Amino acid sequence: MQLFLVRHAQSENNANVDHPGMRLADPPLTDMGVAQARHLARYLTDGTDTDRASDMLAWRYGGYEHLNMTFDRLLTSPMLRSLQTTKPIASALGVPVKVWLDIYERGGLVGRGDERTTLGVTRTELRRDYPNYDIPQAISDAGWWRGGEESRDASRVRALKTAAKLRHLAKSEWHHKNVLLVSHAGFMDALLKAILLEAMPEIDETSFFYFYNTSISRIDFLANGHMGIRYLNRIAHLPPEQVS
Repeated sequence: MQLFLVRHAQSENNANVDHPGMRLADPPLTDMGVAQARHLARYLTDGTDTDRASDMLAWRYGGYEHLNMTFDRLLTSPMLRSLQTTKPIASALGVPVKVWLDIYERGGLVGRGDERTTLGVTRTELRRDYPNYDIPQAISDAGWWRGGEESRDASRVRALKTAAKLRHLAKSEWHHKNVLLVSHAGFMDALLKAILLEAMPEIDETSFFYFYNTSISRIDFLANGHMGIRYLNRIAHLPPEQVS
């Protein structure tokens, strides 16, 4: 299984990050966010998969002109900004979409809003706006959130549970699948840590990091002793035919 993690497009909370009092429980995308989601959908359908171009067996794919990205499954958080980001992607890719409750943002639905926005989208709303999505039974016409703010410890446990589930699926029905997961910055941070934590006993033996020729990676060592992994193996400066 190849897992692709995507953060949702810009939401109203992202745009108002300097005004915490304006934080919405379940914010929609901004106009910029809608445009970002469309650009992403176009890239995922028309873009070149440079990972395949760099494969030593790239000739099997018929040359660089046939190295389009392909996906078999799309997972999305039940939060509105993720659903709205996913919609143009799902339309462009034409692949099955599953609403996955376990990948909502760390903390849950916290902020201003009416009863609907503080309890999340309802089953009726999902059926109306996303008619072809696989919707879990836990989402009812009362929404899906049960109130209160999720603790960081609970979020970490949820990330570990999700990492274990992904690993199981990678060994079973999604063994040869390319899976795109649309989620949130905070939870993706926790999920990546959980995935690496699960892999720690094997990291020296069976896990490895890819680094392409002239690739750029950035790790920030901060003054407070924390570390920020900004990006790994970035090769946007290379045209596809020069990736190796």
